Amino acid sequence: GTAVRVFSLTELTGTPISDHGSQGVMFSRLAEVTSSAEIVTINLEPGGRLGRHSAAAPQLFIVTGGQGEVSGDDEKFVEVRTGQAVLWKAGESHETRTQVGLTAIIVEGDGLQLGGL
Repeated sequence: GTAVRVFSLTELTGTPISDHGSQGVMFSRLAEVTSSAEIVTINLEPGGRLGRHSAAAPQLFIVTGGQGEVSGDDEKFVEVRTGQAVLWKAGESHETRTQVGLTAIIVEGDGLQLGGL
């Protein structure tokens, strides 16, 4: 049989993001599910900020490490931490920031729907 493949998310080749006034953000593509859906990981350094921008498609933001604050169209920030997730609708303006650092997996694509909630 084939051995299971295990890899570290920190080993992925990342691209710094500076769009929308972002600071201390590294973006790495995990997988492209279809031509209109992808899974990425994002790392925000302590004091990092992923600036306000609109979601291109429904976006599920799953916090896998650290903590921070997120906001949606209303621009009101709420705290998020490891084990929590946020869903933004297509076109929804949103922003993420952290004082201590934050790592998340983002699933984004047309047709994305939450199950079990």
